[in-house]
Amino acid sequence: MTRILFVGQKPGTVDFSDPALPPGFDAAKINAGIAVAVDKIAERGW
Repeated sequence: MTRILFVGQKPGTVDFSDPALPPGFDAAKINAGIAVAVDKIAERGW
């Protein structure tokens, strides 16, 4: 699976029409992934 890390960039500012990004990738998917990560961090007590 391809993984992409955007550091310090707000998902709403990304140009998702760029062909370098995976098809179907959008800000909602990034935000959903961030929410999952935050939940996992909280579960671990960090």
